[in-house]
Amino acid sequence: MKIKSNSLKEGVIYSAPLYFHDGINMFLAANHRVSKSHLDILKRWNIPFLVTEGHTVSAKNNDSSNQIDKIIELDDVEELEELDELEELDDIDSNNEKKATFPISYMFAIKTIEAVLDSWNGKQNIDKKHIDEAVEKIRQFVESDKIGALRLVIGNSPDANHYAVSAVDVAILSCVMGLNLDYPKKALNILITAAFLHDIGMKSVPDEILKKKGKLTAEEFEQLKMHSLKSASYATNKLLYSREVADIIAQHHEHWDGSGYPEGRKGSEILKTARIISVADAFDAMISNKSYRNSMIAYEAVKNLLKDKEKCFDPAVLKLFIKCIGVYPVGSYVLLNDGSIAIVSESIANAPFMPQVEIIKNNNSQVIASNKAIKLSEQKNLFIIRGLKTEEVVGEQN
Repeated sequence: MKIKSNSLKEGVIYSAPLYFHDGINMFLAANHRVSKSHLDILKRWNIPFLVTEGHTVSAKNNDSSNQIDKIIELDDVEELEELDELEELDDIDSNNEKKATFPISYMFAIKTIEAVLDSWNGKQNIDKKHIDEAVEKIRQFVESDKIGALRLVIGNSPDANHYAVSAVDVAILSCVMGLNLDYPKKALNILITAAFLHDIGMKSVPDEILKKKGKLTAEEFEQLKMHSLKSASYATNKLLYSREVADIIAQHHEHWDGSGYPEGRKGSEILKTARIISVADAFDAMISNKSYRNSMIAYEAVKNLLKDKEKCFDPAVLKLFIKCIGVYPVGSYVLLNDGSIAIVSESIANAPFMPQVEIIKNNNSQVIASNKAIKLSEQKNLFIIRGLKTEEVVGEQN
């Protein structure tokens, strides 16, 4: 259902999340009241309409919504303005045309880790409570809308520090796995915190090493390997996090077969939470743009992980990861055999090659706005031909 922004009323509640006009990035979680702040944001950002699969809910029957932890706190705008962050949330070109919009909670987390990275060189101080708040927002975000969160990881990234975006994306992927394992809130927050801070030590690695296109020398690789220990040390000594968080960070580059670093741990000697972050980090690294190579499409990244043969990754954690995101990850684009283009909206555990999709362009290249979900596992004559890069789809639509 399409909702014109100028017709949205304050106090209204919807039974499903409200998405921006692109149908991908979430504006407001399900069962949350539309506030004046929400309306102001729509007006300020010139958002023409929102889309949802839900319906309006009676406010009388939904008083419990006030008890639900919010994932996108648009009332936090004042706090973001104090941090001089709000202007950076707007991605507008010189023609005043909106390029992309990302959830406030997602951008809050990215800006927080950017502040952590700046604190490394003493450019500014970072209050631990802001990190804890960002971690809480990530957990609530994933709990409320796992598919929306995964779409952020797979889709286009905001214009921000690469390591900050990667930190938040790895935290989201790790949280998804932790939720699947039924981790309680405290354990989830520890996992997310470690994922959030796992690469801050990269600030200690010289740019000539990070941007080198050729093979690193043995000495350069030794410098690079130190980042996990430096990240762990910074988390405890400067940010005052627990030894458990530091140990997870320190071990996220250990390998299942003992070939990793810094200690050469293997198998169950590696904390399970570190094994979770290891898989999430490897997947994110493959789908992210780097100076020395182009990003892979998510499907190719999954195939690469499956080729591991119990070298780097715990087979059980890898299986968990595939179960959570699918062979064709949620949020990735695919070409169907009838020539239409679809976006993967949900993975099917017992049919990993036949996920649920939403067709966004038919075989006549016409854009589809219905967002009707189709389970390929229930279709006899419709199947995936190949995965598509985001630029292939966006390029066609433009």
